[in-house]
Amino acid sequence: MRQAFTMVELIFVIVILGVLAAIAIPRLNATRDDAKVSAMAQKIAIGATEIAAYATANGSISSDFSQMSNSFLVLKNNSDAVLSPNEATIKMGMVDNCVIVDINSTATTDTLNVTFSPHNNDFLCMPLQQMFHIQDYPMKLRGNSIVY
Repeated sequence: MRQAFTMVELIFVIVILGVLAAIAIPRLNATRDDAKVSAMAQKIAIGATEIAAYATANGSISSDFSQMSNSFLVLKNNSDAVLSPNEATIKMGMVDNCVIVDINSTATTDTLNVTFSPHNNDFLCMPLQQMFHIQDYPMKLRGNSIVY
């Protein structure tokens, strides 16, 4: 009766484990990236909804995104966004301005716009941009067609 495995058997098992690892690790990384993109898209969409709710509740907007939306404040605190008056610039992947959310105001209307910068096939920015329904924007926040 044998007491141990032969060297050939051990090498064979190591090769099988290496092949399995080569298949599994990229899939795990892709799943993590998909989760990052989904979470970012959700934060941006919730932020847009919060701004619309703020505009409806107050009948006006603020130039400070962090005052109107907790989601954009969280993005700023996580260094995922740069907030400036009436604009939030979202960083994703290697693109510093992957998604730009801004508010255009006139004397009678306010509209929320979402625009995309060129993503140069960035593996995180491109899927984030593809998740948005761009036909939903511009979103009217205040104006003649809005009934309070």
